[in-house]
Amino acid sequence: MKFNLMRGAALAVLLFVGDGLQADPGGPSPTAGGEGPPLRTTTPESLPGSSYAAREAGRVLPPAPDFALPGLDGKIVRLSDYKGQVVIVDFWATWCPPCRAEIPGFVKMAADYKGRVAILGISLDEGREKDVRPFYAKYRMNYPVAFGDAAVVEAYGGIRGIPTTFVITPDQKIAK
Repeated sequence: MKFNLMRGAALAVLLFVGDGLQADPGGPSPTAGGEGPPLRTTTPESLPGSSYAAREAGRVLPPAPDFALPGLDGKIVRLSDYKGQVVIVDFWATWCPPCRAEIPGFVKMAADYKGRVAILGISLDEGREKDVRPFYAKYRMNYPVAFGDAAVVEAYGGIRGIPTTFVITPDQKIAK
């Protein structure tokens, strides 16, 4: 069975918006494009009330690095402005085929979870606005996009491949 990256992000979001599912960080699973950490699927033991859920209740999550990046709309995009919300932070580029494939899912998620989940795209395109603006319009992106730099890439562990997506809890911790 082929694993869809957007399903993985959606499952992680469900963990924090209260729809009763949790991602399973303990079980085996495929990886996105064969690289990076394994993607997780939901299993019966990961549901609320399971021994896995009880174990995870005490897990300490690392803080999410704040950033202040120029946005496509000319405003500064700060993670800290979204404190109190679940935030999906997605590092991507217009030239990346897997990134292009996931954007429609993020557009749908932004519409479906409006007010409950914020999505922030961080473009790593070298051409910045000249590359991103037409892409944003073509894909009808409905969430903020900022232009990443070396500092934010390093702060998030030295992004080695894209797309790379993080789920940030309402108290600004990295969940996935």
